[in-house]
Amino acid sequence: MEMATPVVIDDGCYATKFGFAGDGAPPRTFRTVVGTPRAVDAEKRIIVAERALENISSLQLHYPMKRSDIMNFKYMVPLWEHVFEHLDLETRDQAVLLSHYPTSRQNPLSIAEVFYETLNVPHLHIANPAELALYAHNRDTGLVIDIGHSTCYVTPVIHGRFLEVFMVDIAGVHITDYFSRLVNKRESGFFSVPSANMVKEKLCFISSNYESEHSTCDAEILYELPDGQVINVKKKECMQAPEILFTPSLCALKRMDLPRCVRTHIFCEAKEYAGALYNNILLTGGTSLLPGLSERLQYELAKVAPKDVTVNVSGMCNQFAPWMGGSMLASSSVFLEKFCISKEQYSEEGYFLAPQPLPPPPYWAKSAMK
Repeated sequence: MEMATPVVIDDGCYATKFGFAGDGAPPRTFRTVVGTPRAVDAEKRIIVAERALENISSLQLHYPMKRSDIMNFKYMVPLWEHVFEHLDLETRDQAVLLSHYPTSRQNPLSIAEVFYETLNVPHLHIANPAELALYAHNRDTGLVIDIGHSTCYVTPVIHGRFLEVFMVDIAGVHITDYFSRLVNKRESGFFSVPSANMVKEKLCFISSNYESEHSTCDAEILYELPDGQVINVKKKECMQAPEILFTPSLCALKRMDLPRCVRTHIFCEAKEYAGALYNNILLTGGTSLLPGLSERLQYELAKVAPKDVTVNVSGMCNQFAPWMGGSMLASSSVFLEKFCISKEQYSEEGYFLAPQPLPPPPYWAKSAMK
């Protein structure tokens, strides 16, 4: 019997992206959150994704992922099941490509055990999101900077295989929290973190010359929230909040700034490939969509990079690049044979990753990434 079209899942701390292999459109998404009833005598059922957020007053919310670690499979499994329910599929019929960063908490075997033994999938491939992001852009070598909700990952990829993944604890949630504090310090009303996140995505930007622009900018913006509340936001707050990517001390974070993280990681883990990595830097993740980020990062990296290399930060940011790369790979004719581990293989040998050269991207890849 011919295997059904594989399902591609990119599980993030903020949102889970999913869809069918070969889909050129952006993936479907839902929030990576579940809820359980607060009432002591209530039935302990698990409510998932947006339905949990809609009933927040009666539910205790649980976020099963933190810094790409799955903190509790009890809450993660219902979200994976929700993917198949949303697509109206049976898990036993579907091969799965899962985009997931390797972490200290889980090795692929612990995740594979859940997919094979609990979800009962017949074929599974766990892929590194950085490799998939480059693949989506028809590259096999480069430095992927994935700036997501709670964590930023800096990953060198050489000839389609990732080296050590470097984790930077400055990402979207830190910008949102700082933005909320900046506005609340001045505004008499309460500017909640969810509201701050919404306004951040609309108004925040990376300044090309922070010191000069921040000191001379006095413009104000009135922004109406969905509940009708009007927030007075200063333009200098919109540039100050995301500036922590370059100056973490602004919000008292004792961490290395993003350009120095990149320089340090390349020097320590991939010095011999420095030229190729600096010349092929790809931004992905939701926070990478901040206007001005690629230009500013290129400018700052040029100041700290070796003098004999060319710095090139791609301005073609796509927050769904890992999922798109997964969609392309899973639609390949060799996906099941060369990349997936079958349930029978898992039962006999366990889960293992056998390095394979990635096939040429499909004909529709270029238009899909526009």
